Amino acid sequence: MSRGWFTSSWFVLEVLMAITTRHRHMMVQKGSEVKSMIVAQLKRLSKCKEVRSDSKRKLKSHQETRTAGQFDTSPAPLCLQ
Repeated sequence: MSRGWFTSSWFVLEVLMAITTRHRHMMVQKGSEVKSMIVAQLKRLSKCKEVRSDSKRKLKSHQETRTAGQFDTSPAPLCLQ
């Protein structure tokens, strides 16, 4: 009798371990997906920052050349995302 109880509880333990292992693997996979999404977003933001600083440089250059009577007609790049 006790041997049957031990075997069934061992089986339940094995099933629970399998479920938690699978859940852990899923969480690690989701974590890596989230990490890659964050890295992609940071890259986009850094490009935005570069574009903004480039726009500021062009604006400053435009203001300097305007005093000399010349105009920079190139459009400033837009940061879309």
